[in-house]
Parts: sequence; structure tokens; C-alpha cells
Amino acid sequence: GSSGGSGNSGSSGGSSGSTRSSSSSNKSSTTPPSSKNPSTNPITTPVINNSSLSLYNINETNVTTNSVTINWQSNLASTSSINYGSSINYTNNLVDDNYVTTHSAILSNLSKGTKYHFEISGKTANNLTDTTSDNTFSTQGFTVTIKIVDNKNKPIAKAQVVVNGKTEITDAMGYVVYQNELSGNTQVKIIDGNQTTTDSINIGQKNTKTNQYLSQTFTLTASRNKVAIIYYFVGLGALLVMAITLYFSRRDWKQEYVEIRYLVLKTFTKIREGIFFSKLPGAMTKMDVENKINMPQIQKPNQVNHIDKDKKI
Repeated sequence: GSSGGSGNSGSSGGSSGSTRSSSSSNKSSTTPPSSKNPSTNPITTPVINNSSLSLYNINETNVTTNSVTINWQSNLASTSSINYGSSINYTNNLVDDNYVTTHSAILSNLSKGTKYHFEISGKTANNLTDTTSDNTFSTQGFTVTIKIVDNKNKPIAKAQVVVNGKTEITDAMGYVVYQNELSGNTQVKIIDGNQTTTDSINIGQKNTKTNQYLSQTFTLTASRNKVAIIYYFVGLGALLVMAITLYFSRRDWKQEYVEIRYLVLKTFTKIREGIFFSKLPGAMTKMDVENKINMPQIQKPNQVNHIDKDKKI
């Protein structure tokens, strides 16, 4: 609720003569504060013609999930009446027939996270009346948790999430949390780099059987930043190159070459043995391969004799 807005609206209604009906034609007036001595005419307490009723200084206190206290003042002793509801078509009314200048009314049995409209009216003993313009307040809302994931259900970190004009940044697990949100269908905008996704969530839904509020945790799927994906794979490739470089820097790459070459020869020889039963020219026997592989010392590449394609190994 915007108590400041309500207060301003109520004060304006009183000082500008927003009375809907009155037995007197005199309008309320406010004397401008003195620049030399401002304390003689405080802005919050207007000087009002007592031949008309004026309601002002409207504010809300003690706001909870299901109740609120509305306070206001009047220049003359008057009754207290509030019309209120979830729209400007007020559906509820609260009346106190006591004549007072300081008014307070408690509205209860309200819905959580809901915006309400209200107007205040009063009447003096000699039938002077005043009614304010429409004011609003909101009960305490819901704590909403949103998780942002990509199309592979992986969390998106550091994405901007905008809900009701409020922007939050997702954490490492893709979560953002919003406090005091109103119920109803709410639009969510997700920005990840150069990608923007728009979705919606329904806050404050209830279980129809138990009448209990459903979980206010939502998971939304968003498009990933394409530039970030490219950087991810480039970085992954760089790490792979570094790992390979580190691995071969610890061993003799020439020796690795010889070992790999013999392994390839052994593999193809086994295939040829299985298919041709070692009867084809150039087929390598199992003993030949094992003798090659199990050599006490593997030759350096420049010491390995080239294989003559016309001779057996």
C-alpha cells in the first residue's frame, strides 16, 4: 500500500473541497505557510473553514497479510465510514457513529498480497458531510522464488530477472527471490546477455481442496546468451589443449608416438587375423605383434625401420 499516496489524496480531498454533499456551500481553504515563521501554519495541519467538514491526513498502519488500520483526521467532530473492496466498486462498509476528530478503523479478514481500494466519509451532528476520493493500500504479500534454467534444465547464473519493475540477478544455481509480491498472474522478463525471454507466473494460487496456498517457487526456461555459449566451448577447448600439453610435457612424445603406432598395428592385425585367418600376405602373427610391443626398449621414431609394403613385418 502507498500510505503516502493515500495521505496525500485524503488531504487533497479535504483542502480542495472534494466534498460530495454538504449542507453548506462554503469550501475548505488552506492558508499558505508563512515563509518567515513556518511553524505558525504547519503544512500537515491545514486551516479549514469550520462551516464545512473536511477529512485529511489519511494513512495506513499495522499492515499484515489479512488486516490493516486506516487513520485520518477531521476538522469537525464527525462519524467514521469506510467503503472498501478489491476494486473501485466497493463491496464492504464499516461505520462508527461516534463524533470524533481523530479517526481510526481496523479492516480485517482481508486476503494476502491483495491491493484494496477505499474511500472515507463522515457526517457532523448538524449534517455537514465530506467524502474523500479513492485511496489504495495492499496487504503483505508473498515471498516468491524463481529458478531460471536453459532448455537442458541447467541453471543460468547471472541472468537479470525483472518482476513488477524490480530487477534481481540469479545466483550460481539460477535462483532469485522476491519479497512482498501481490497475488495474480505476473509477467517475468529474463535477460541473459543478448537473449531476452518473457514468461509469466501465477502468484498466490490455492489448493481447491485444502484452501492452502500452493508453493510460490517457480521454474522458468530461458534462452541462453549465444556469446556466452561460444565462450564456454572456447574456454573448454583451451583447457583441453592445456591438459594435453601438460600431459605430453611430462613424457617423451616420441616414445608415445611409437607406442600408439604399435597399438594401431596390433589392432588392425587382429582384425585381419580374425577375417583372413592369417593367410593373406602381410598378415602379422600374434607372436610378432607381442614381440614388437613387449620389446625391452622402444625405438625412437628415427630408429624405427620403415615397413616395406612388399615384405612381411
